[in-house]
Amino acid sequence: MELEGLDVVKFLNGPETARDGSLVSLSVERLATEPVIELTFEVRRQSAVQFVKIELQDVREFDYAYSKEDSPLVIEFLKCIMTDDGEFYLSLDPYDEREDFVSEDDNDFFRSGRVKLTRRDSAQPLSF
Repeated sequence: MELEGLDVVKFLNGPETARDGSLVSLSVERLATEPVIELTFEVRRQSAVQFVKIELQDVREFDYAYSKEDSPLVIEFLKCIMTDDGEFYLSLDPYDEREDFVSEDDNDFFRSGRVKLTRRDSAQPLSF
């Protein structure tokens, strides 16, 4: 399944998404020119495992804090919105996930002009 734009926001705010899943990879390509960020989550639902990949293009800003000792791999809270400017906004550590606006207190956030989401279950090949 592939989704883009506002459909990604609706999906991530619904059940069986990256929330309560684990971040298993984060990659940034072409950082100096036109960054592309890929986030892959493993989501366990009953006996099935699903993988959700989010690809961010036209990246405007991101701030992801990583340390080996304090790396939050499990996503306990998530804020996903489309801003008034039409930007995709995702925070993996929001101040309050119920807010429907960008907060200065959000952490581990990503802003982009375009977003695509791909979902695979464990029976399908892991390559996206």
